[in-house]
Amino acid sequence: MELGLFTNITFQSIAVSAIGIFGFVVGALVYSRDIRRIDNLAFFLLAWSFSMWSLLLGVFESIDISSLEYLILISVYMFAALIPPAVMFFAMTLFVGGKTTFTPLKISFIVAPFALIAVLLFIPDFFFMDIKNNGTAAKEIIFGPGFIIFATYVFLYITASIVLLFKKFKRSAGVFRTEILYVLLSIFIGALFILFVNIAFPYVDIYSLFWVGPLAGIFVLCTIAYLVIKYNFWNLKLAATDLFTSLISLTLLFELTLSNSLTDFIIKILILALVLISGLFLVRSVRHEIDSREEVEKLAKDLAKVNNNLHILDKQKSIFVATSAHHLRDPLTAIKGYASMTLEGSFGKLSKDSKEAMDRILKSSQRLVVIINDFMDIEKIESGEMDYVFSKVDLKKMIKDMVVEMTPIAKDSGLELKFNFDDTKEYRVNADEGKIRQVVSNLVDNAIKYTPHGSVCISLTKQSDGKEITLKIFDTGIGMKQDTIKKIFHKFSRADEASKFHTGGSGLGLYVAKEILKKHNGRIWAESPGLGEGSAFYLELKSM
Repeated sequence: MELGLFTNITFQSIAVSAIGIFGFVVGALVYSRDIRRIDNLAFFLLAWSFSMWSLLLGVFESIDISSLEYLILISVYMFAALIPPAVMFFAMTLFVGGKTTFTPLKISFIVAPFALIAVLLFIPDFFFMDIKNNGTAAKEIIFGPGFIIFATYVFLYITASIVLLFKKFKRSAGVFRTEILYVLLSIFIGALFILFVNIAFPYVDIYSLFWVGPLAGIFVLCTIAYLVIKYNFWNLKLAATDLFTSLISLTLLFELTLSNSLTDFIIKILILALVLISGLFLVRSVRHEIDSREEVEKLAKDLAKVNNNLHILDKQKSIFVATSAHHLRDPLTAIKGYASMTLEGSFGKLSKDSKEAMDRILKSSQRLVVIINDFMDIEKIESGEMDYVFSKVDLKKMIKDMVVEMTPIAKDSGLELKFNFDDTKEYRVNADEGKIRQVVSNLVDNAIKYTPHGSVCISLTKQSDGKEITLKIFDTGIGMKQDTIKKIFHKFSRADEASKFHTGGSGLGLYVAKEILKKHNGRIWAESPGLGEGSAFYLELKSM
């Protein structure tokens, strides 16, 4: 068969060139899986040197231009000489991960013999004396005296590589031991075929089996690639990218056979080289995209794990707080009781100073009880164990009773406590009376604490449609900034201005109030014109 520059095209020569392209694809496929691993890089270099040898061998057997034949033959054996050190490099780096250490001695051991062979190849009549094309399926090469050096070089390198792999096999275990065994066997079998068919046979004038070596080589590459697929994860997108690149490369390879001149042939060779390089970069970019996505997925899993651990820690914290609060409440109840009895004179008359001190003890213990109750409520809310007993509640009556109880406290602070409502209307809701009383009491108590002078007013209003009842508690106190209003219903959050008046407080009362109102299908919010202009808190509940 004759096409352009190629006057001796055979099925074997086309197959050998195609094997070369396929070998490059296999190498790129493995390398693109993880470009950070040095053993993947070593495999790619092995596949690249093999693919160039096989591709050029097919071209050499197909072309019949004396000015190119000798140059292509030198290139064939140049890449053939590169295969043994590539095998050694792969054997040395197999399963070492992302990094390995190469001393100058190791580098010299790998590179120096190849450099010597590369120089010797260009000495006329040292390796090759003549090329004959007798019209058969393969060209005849008359070897020079230097070919024995080449054969010895290949044999020693391959032997050293096999010995190195065997040592790694003996030291390894588990899945790595199995994988090294298959790598070792495949390289051993492939090396036997190449040493006999492509080195020994041509030396004794048997040339027709030149295609067996590339076939054995692609078997080795595919075996190693299969092991990567078998013992690691595979990505379909990456495989599709490699397939696309290989199809374009094979098409351009076929175009080489249609070259009409030497210039046309060189141009197409350059285009093929550019496509191969571009394909490699494309595969690398896809690999980078896949790695990025896998990294994001890994981070998402790690975040989920951390979030789960935080939930566990939060639950343990809640249990600890509840247990601590439970153990603290009993002695505080006793302190509060004895302080109250002492103030009432149950243990004898107290002096004025003693009364003031005991009064402080009583008030402090009362505040601590409130804080502990808030902590216990938080634990119940977060664990879903807060019990609610819903019934018909008359808000007007409940707040009247509360105002009677809290008026003395307001008077002690020099404040007026007022309650406004429409006596002609009913203010009944379906609620847990104890929980709603707790919320309102907390809000009124806060209003009294943070109002230096003036008044605290409670009002009840009913919407015109009668569906909602709004309870408003407004004061003439210290007021709030808008930023403060946004955060006061969060857990452990207090207004910055509040700590100037009262250093105590857990920052939980309003959070508990918000959670309680949620369970009542109601809502709570706050408003304030600004600092020093008072505050208003609103509770909205469904009317019965």
